[in-house]
Amino acid sequence: MYSIENNMYKKYGKDGQVALYYRDILICMMPLGVMSMEDYKHNANLLILDGMRDGLKVPNIIHACRLFCESIRYLTWDNNKKKKYKRKEISLEDYRLFLGSLFALVKLKIIDEDDAYMIFTKNAVQKSRKKRIT
Repeated sequence: MYSIENNMYKKYGKDGQVALYYRDILICMMPLGVMSMEDYKHNANLLILDGMRDGLKVPNIIHACRLFCESIRYLTWDNNKKKKYKRKEISLEDYRLFLGSLFALVKLKIIDEDDAYMIFTKNAVQKSRKKRIT
């Protein structure tokens, strides 16, 4: 797995950003630049392979990934009040593990790829930031 220091984290990278969704709720945005989509998908493959090497069967890996994604969704979204919580309680490492779990579910064809993430180029990110500022 790749290690990136927390101080190197930005909302968007030199190649843009990827927005991660779980059950139609935006969970987080991760930068593309230091790590590309291939790197993120490779981490998901490593997550699956490490689980299998530890003796877990595929349904158990699916259950673990779903459980983690549900817990992050629960921390991000309050279903009763339809209000987002402050995201300060979730660390960057948790978001990275969420990304790996989500991509593992996509790789195992549990979640459709179109429902899991959306990629924004750097130009699209910069244009949207200019519109928000003005």
